[in-house]
Amino acid sequence: MLGSLFAAAPRRLNFVFVLVDDLRFDELGCTGHPFAQILNVDRLAREGVLYRNAFAVTLLCSPSHATFLTGLYPSENGIVDNTDLSAASHRLDTWPRRLHDHAGYATAFIGKWHMGVDDSPRPGFDRWVSFAGRGNRPTRR
Repeated sequence: MLGSLFAAAPRRLNFVFVLVDDLRFDELGCTGHPFAQILNVDRLAREGVLYRNAFAVTLLCSPSHATFLTGLYPSENGIVDNTDLSAASHRLDTWPRRLHDHAGYATAFIGKWHMGVDDSPRPGFDRWVSFAGRGNRPTRR
């Protein structure tokens, strides 16, 4: 009886989304750089999904981050420049937030949020390790 209960549960995918500022398309081993080999990044690219024809809709960091996390253009998500948009970024409807709130995923954010100087956790994340300001020492929550 117990075996059939566990067997009935669908296998869920895990997501690891890596967003890097200021990295050219060809600066990793997995994208063709001759000596910049980062074994774990190359393995993620080999065993996961590597987008070889992607682009950013804006050159600015904050709007780019918001676009990646919402799937919306800056004019739609409200993050249009690199000023302190902390309050607006707390209201973003991000795909990690949807995975957490609507699909029951455990989620974490680790790194530079870069949509304001407020390093408090954003909605939809169980674990939050971020930087105050634009890159000061991380705080753990």
